[in-house]
Amino acid sequence: MKKWLACIALAALPALAADVAAIEQLRFLVGSWNSIPGPDGVLGHTSFHVEVKGHVMVRDNRADYPAAAGKPAVSHEDLMVIYAEGPGPLKAIYFDNEGHVIRYTASALDAKSVTFLSDAAAGQPRFRLSYTAPAADRLSGEFASAPPDAPGKFKPMFTWDMRKVNVPALH
Repeated sequence: MKKWLACIALAALPALAADVAAIEQLRFLVGSWNSIPGPDGVLGHTSFHVEVKGHVMVRDNRADYPAAAGKPAVSHEDLMVIYAEGPGPLKAIYFDNEGHVIRYTASALDAKSVTFLSDAAAGQPRFRLSYTAPAADRLSGEFASAPPDAPGKFKPMFTWDMRKVNVPALH
């Protein structure tokens, strides 16, 4: 029995190493980022950190929208967990304080950018979340949506630019 368990554990080692290598591709995101205020007055903070010995990345985000056009100020908070599920592309799951849950697949990834595309579901809009690092201390983002009847026709809902505050150590 012990030999059988050891064989299973050894067989899993390449998959675990692949998980860590996949998450490592997102290293450009790791750190704490503050929004660069734009004309809309929105202030935000995002942090990306690696957890579970390199197997997942966690994004913690908050955006504070000032009162405008008769609407009260609003705070948006969300959490996204990015992970590898086997040898395929990275996956992510997003949760926010409004009760939304979005499942994503990384559809484009290189050393300075990543795009997450929501999974398709009949009658539901699709979402695209993109990050690009134009410099080591800068991060730009875009959140776009596409209507259910045109799932490939994305229109930006929000764009933002951020500046790095600090870089936490990887676990």
